[in-house]
Amino acid sequence: GVSFEPLRRLLIQATDNLLLMGDYRSHEVLSRITEQLTNVVTLDEAARATMAQLEAALRPTFLSSILVAEDQLHQIGELPHGLSGQELVRVAREQTRPTLTVHLPRLEQAGAVLLSPLTVARAGQRQLLGVLVFGERRSGAAYSRYDLETVNGATDALSTAIERGRFYQEEILKNEFISVASHDLMTPIAAIRGYLSMLLDEGLGQMDPTARTYTERISRSVVYMHTLVLDLLNVSRIELNRVKVHLQVGNVVELAQMVCDDLSSLTQEKQVKLEVRSAKRVEAYFDPDRLREVLTNVVGNAIKFNKPSGIVTVRMSLVKGSVTIAVADSGLGIPKSELVHIGEKFFRASNVEAVHGSGLGMYIVKEYAKKMGGTVNIVSSLGRGTTVTILLPTSKRPPVKATA
Repeated sequence: GVSFEPLRRLLIQATDNLLLMGDYRSHEVLSRITEQLTNVVTLDEAARATMAQLEAALRPTFLSSILVAEDQLHQIGELPHGLSGQELVRVAREQTRPTLTVHLPRLEQAGAVLLSPLTVARAGQRQLLGVLVFGERRSGAAYSRYDLETVNGATDALSTAIERGRFYQEEILKNEFISVASHDLMTPIAAIRGYLSMLLDEGLGQMDPTARTYTERISRSVVYMHTLVLDLLNVSRIELNRVKVHLQVGNVVELAQMVCDDLSSLTQEKQVKLEVRSAKRVEAYFDPDRLREVLTNVVGNAIKFNKPSGIVTVRMSLVKGSVTIAVADSGLGIPKSELVHIGEKFFRASNVEAVHGSGLGMYIVKEYAKKMGGTVNIVSSLGRGTTVTILLPTSKRPPVKATA
């Protein structure tokens, strides 16, 4: 007998493309998928959220997903008898976009009408994350180009969410490791610093000049190591959202003076003059421990990256209802093209590579200021110096934004 099935499919395809079946709007479906994917964490949740929207729009007889993670397959939804996840993944590796199985009779006969691979680019290579498998539409209509574009947009969004989730989990594991390792390193470093202090104070007997020189070098290296480990520990706490702030009204002048006193040995070593210019009392709303770390970083940088016989000035004032702490130096300055990157993790200006540093200090400064409701503004002139301005609220209100 003569089969009219090809003609039926052609007519349905034509009317489908013309009318778009009128039962859903692609941009609304994709908008809902995108919105839902921003609020999910696990890969399973991401896949199910996407599948639910596609099922409501396309109404397939079945919709399943097979996710690939570390060569393991995770299936969501039932597959028709005779289909396996391994076979579908193998076929999906050869596809780049949603594909009808008209030319894949083995899959079509088993009931899989549409395959849509989930892929991302890693190191310049296409990586398969999984595949969505659709049965025929319950209406009996063929999938139109409009449907395929909708599915393509949905799988792109899901692929991005899966990759983002992978990076998120890796970042958590990395930060957990850094946190534990940094914390465990603090104890032996503290012990080494203690013994070195005893040696240099000659509490264990006199030292000859050569031994003292080498011991002082060791001591400086251990201080740098302590600073680096502390920075790593602080960054991991920030990334893991474990930084606790205890805000209170206090005198920033008193705190700034304490920080400057603590850095007096560094000013002598670098031959830099450090001045505090302010009224005796300027009150702000801040966390004393966090602000102390912020000022230690900023004033320490101003000294460290200064020139011999340079000057560092710390000014505090009340401006438009906010407290301004401005730390100005006469040092190396920052190249204009690099200024925008100051505060990014591990970034260091190209003209200070010879000076020890981790590139984490200003990242910590900006994050801590933000947690106290403050802002940080940096202006610099290459070869003439840098001014870092910290704005803090005087109460629970956010401060006025700093201007360049």
